[in-house]
Amino acid sequence: MDYVPYVTSLEFYLNTKRVQLDNVSPDTTLLQFLRSSDTRLTGTKLGCGEGGCGACTVMVSSLPCHPGPLPASPDLIQHTAVNACITLLVSIAGMSITTIEGLGTIQRPHLVQSRMAQYNASQCGFCTPGMVMSLYAYLRSHPHATQEDLATCLDGNLCRCTGYRSIIDAAKSFAQDDLPTPYDDDNGGLCERGEACCMARDNTRGTCGPRPPIAPLDLTLEPLFPSPLLKHSPQPLHFKGPSCEYFRPVTMEQLCKLKKTHHHARLVGGYTALGLERKKTLRMEGTYISTGHVADLNILEYDDEGITIGAAVTLTRIQGFLEEITIQRSDD
Repeated sequence: MDYVPYVTSLEFYLNTKRVQLDNVSPDTTLLQFLRSSDTRLTGTKLGCGEGGCGACTVMVSSLPCHPGPLPASPDLIQHTAVNACITLLVSIAGMSITTIEGLGTIQRPHLVQSRMAQYNASQCGFCTPGMVMSLYAYLRSHPHATQEDLATCLDGNLCRCTGYRSIIDAAKSFAQDDLPTPYDDDNGGLCERGEACCMARDNTRGTCGPRPPIAPLDLTLEPLFPSPLLKHSPQPLHFKGPSCEYFRPVTMEQLCKLKKTHHHARLVGGYTALGLERKKTLRMEGTYISTGHVADLNILEYDDEGITIGAAVTLTRIQGFLEEITIQRSDD
C-alpha cells in the first residue's frame, strides 16, 4: 500500500469566506471556534451544550461522500442543520458553514429572519438564531417543503418562552402547498375570532394586526456554494492535541492500517455521544478515528437484490433515500 501523507491543516469556508487553520486541537468544538475572541460570531448561542436545545444551530453545506468521482454539480450539495456545540471543528474540513451573521444583518435581514419578526415568533430572542438557521437549512435542502414538513423541521429546537404557535406559523408561511391562513376570505377577511378580529370595522381593540405574508423562499437569490469546494477532493487528516489525537482516513485501506497501528483507537461517526462525553469530562482523551469520509462506508444503493447501506451513512440520508424509493415503487 502506497504511503499517503496526512494533512495537518484545516480548510473550510465560513459565511462564504475561506478559512485555513493550523495546529487545531481535536477537542475544539465548532461553537467554541465561532464564539472565540478571534472569530466573534456570537449570534450562535451556547444553551444546553448537549445538542438538545438547538440554540447553537448552524448550516453545514457539503458534497456527499461517495465511492468514485462525482460531477461538480451544485445539485448534489447537501445543506444540513447541525448543533455546533457537539460538532468538532476538525470534522468540517472541506465544508461551507453558514451562521446567523452570514444570513442577514439588522439593516438587511434575510427573509427568514423578517418572517419570524412579522409573525411575532421571537420573544426573549435567545433561541431565535437557532430557529432561523434550522428553518433556513431545511428550506435550502427541501425546496418543495409542505406545511406538514415545515411543522416538524424545528423539532430539534426548544423555545423556553413557549412561543411555538407563532414560530410554526412563520415556518409554514414558506410552504409550497396551499396554506390555510387564520384569515378567511369567505368571511370578509376576518380571522377565526370573527367579529373580535382586529380587521373588523367595528373593532378598535383587536390584536390580530395586519395579515402576515405567505410566500415560498426563492432559492435562486441565495448565496452560491463556494466554487472551489465543488472540486474539493477529501484528503486524509491528522490533528494532535495535548490529550487526544484525531485521524480522518478516506479509504478502507487507510482505516484498517490506522486501526492496526492504534489498537485502542475509538471509531467515531456523528460525534453525538462523543460531544456529550466531552461536556461531562471537559476534555477528550485517547485516539479517535473518524469513519465519516471513508467512501466505501458511505454506499447507499438500491437494486433488484435489495438495499445496501454503508456503516457511515447518516440517518437523515437513509430516511430521504427510503422516501425516494417508496415514491418510485408507488409510481411503478
